[in-house]
Amino acid sequence: MTDMTPHFSHLFQRQRLGIRPGLEGITRLLAHLGDPQQYFPVIHVAGTNGKGSVASLIAAILQAAGLRTGLYTSPHLVHFSERFQINGATPDNQSLNDLVTRIEAADREQNATFFEFTTAMAFLHFARSRVDMAVMETGMGGRWDATTACHPALCVITGIGMDHKEFLGDTLAAIASEKAGIIKPGIPVIAGSLAPEALDVITRQAENCKAPLFVMGQNFCTEKTRDSRYIYTGKTIFKDLHPGLEGEHQADNMAIAIAAVETITSLMTTPVLLDETILHKALTARKWPARLQTLATSPLILLDGAHNPQAAEALAAYLRQKTSEPRTLVFGVLEDKDAVSILHHLTPLFSKFILTRPQNSRSLHPSALADIFQGKHSETLLDAPEALARAISITPANGTICIAGSLYLAGEILRGMNEGILPF
Repeated sequence: MTDMTPHFSHLFQRQRLGIRPGLEGITRLLAHLGDPQQYFPVIHVAGTNGKGSVASLIAAILQAAGLRTGLYTSPHLVHFSERFQINGATPDNQSLNDLVTRIEAADREQNATFFEFTTAMAFLHFARSRVDMAVMETGMGGRWDATTACHPALCVITGIGMDHKEFLGDTLAAIASEKAGIIKPGIPVIAGSLAPEALDVITRQAENCKAPLFVMGQNFCTEKTRDSRYIYTGKTIFKDLHPGLEGEHQADNMAIAIAAVETITSLMTTPVLLDETILHKALTARKWPARLQTLATSPLILLDGAHNPQAAEALAAYLRQKTSEPRTLVFGVLEDKDAVSILHHLTPLFSKFILTRPQNSRSLHPSALADIFQGKHSETLLDAPEALARAISITPANGTICIAGSLYLAGEILRGMNEGILPF
């Protein structure tokens, strides 16, 4: 994903190096930096879906509990600095320039990939800022992900679905094996609700590593109350909770986040209070862009980064329950995604379709989707803000517009809003 800030545009040229499996490059780079990843405890979060939301919720709870908390996520949506947060604040350009200069000097062979480089930036930024704890979201996988260069205090695997099959494998078990690569000897693992074949893999890896495993539905869970609040049951029972983020699936993400914080705080030598007041403060106020984000209300405009079938299914469930017809879908996707399966979940809910293309070298041209929309009202506008503007013009005020298919597309929409290109 590109960034509009010229100071860092040269970093994105490293994306041409692609994805390089293995930890040798990041390990060597971190060693040249003095191994900053060793100066603070890490909660390491992997998963196909939900890992960004879970990482964000964990960081919010830790911050509300009084800990200076780092949060590393990807990709960014609008500004490059979004990847590196401390207590919700992003570094300024001068701080980022200092980090880039230091890491470029340490990258003696000048061959660190973009993700290796940004991961090293996160570790160095958090070490320099003396965080009490950092939450690190993996990029694509786990076993060979650059973030795995840390030695975590806790591992979290949110959920496992079919995505990145060309890199991670074409079965749930194969993908689970890659995600399970974050598990370290003796380090506790929190797992979300997993299909049996995925859970078997995670369980075996945890047993091999003698790592305590806590699974949603077995060791902790949430229960919905009559007023749509939730009761969390784990080591402690917390009542009257609400995820803050929209969608029924966020209740599962909330449960995983609370279980993670419960576990990590029980291991800390200095007691950290975790009670309902802290959880209410953290959860109800937490916002996470492009996760069922409301952009406008007349018509209702929802922005969601759903980019695989599992995420599309969750989005479709929300649309059925919470939104009104007629609905217009603005859709753009990368070519390595299962666009047909994504649209299988979404198209029955929409009467009009605006197809667009994220500004990314891996984006899929809408012409490849033409057969899916035969007999339906569909248009193509390759510029994402123009596509949304067109959707607004053909959707009545009591209807719904949903933008989905890619976080890269979501970022372009948010940038269009920031720059005043869009009419709201």
